[in-house]
Amino acid sequence: MWQCSLSTKKLSNISEEFLNEWRLHLQCQCEALSNGSGLVPLFGITQDPNTKNYMVVMGKMPLDNLRNNLMVKKYNPNDKFNNLLLISAQLEAIHKLDLVHGDR
Repeated sequence: MWQCSLSTKKLSNISEEFLNEWRLHLQCQCEALSNGSGLVPLFGITQDPNTKNYMVVMGKMPLDNLRNNLMVKKYNPNDKFNNLLLISAQLEAIHKLDLVHGDR
C-alpha cells in the first residue's frame, strides 16, 4: 500500500493574494522540477468542516524545518552539504521567477 506523510497549513482566509501565491508556488514547483530539485509537494486545498477554515495539504518534511534537520547528529558533513546544495537549487528556481522565499 502507498503511504505518504502529510502536513496541513491553516489558512485564515482565502484572498486574491493567496490564490496568486498558490499560482506562483505551482510555477516554482515546475521550475524546481526542471532543475531536478523539487519543492515541498503541494497536494491541494481542503476545508475543515467544523471551522470552515481552509488548509493547504502538503508533503511533510522530515524534522519539519531546516534548523532541526541540520542539528541531527547522525548526519555527516557531506549529508548536510548535499542538503544545502538541494536547498540552494530550490531557491534558485524561486529566484528565476523573480520571487523571494519567506514565511509570514
